[in-house]
Amino acid sequence: AHRDYARYTFDDWPSGTYSGLTFTGTRPGGAIAAAWAAFQFLGREGYRGLAAASMRARAAIETGLRERIPGVRIHGEPPLYAFAWAAEGVSMGRVAAAMAREGWVAGRTTSPDGIHVMATPVHERYAADYAEAAARAVEAARSGDSTGTARAAYN
Repeated sequence: AHRDYARYTFDDWPSGTYSGLTFTGTRPGGAIAAAWAAFQFLGREGYRGLAAASMRARAAIETGLRERIPGVRIHGEPPLYAFAWAAEGVSMGRVAAAMAREGWVAGRTTSPDGIHVMATPVHERYAADYAEAAARAVEAARSGDSTGTARAAYN
């Protein structure tokens, strides 16, 4: 009976309605404790190094998208490692589906329509690969290819 009163619902963000049984959502106490422990282990310089790598990854992905996709736009002016992007004249749902067929996870935003990227240090080495896959996916979505992407040989 109390569960109905525990639900937290929020709908004023780009990915539509978020509803969960806790206010902390995807950041429960265990994750917060783990983040604190990681910071204690890494120290200030270690944390700054990871943050810098995340920002380099984000910049490389954004640059790659702008260079490879005509009509690409970044939603807003995000100052940190996360951003959303879209390409003009194409359903981003189709783009996300085409990327998924190549093995890329493409998180969606709904208002405005787009794909969400949350860059981490791991993404730095794959930034060009991501941008190339995104360009192929946009091309496939624009051409109406629903069976695969307009894909170059990819090893």
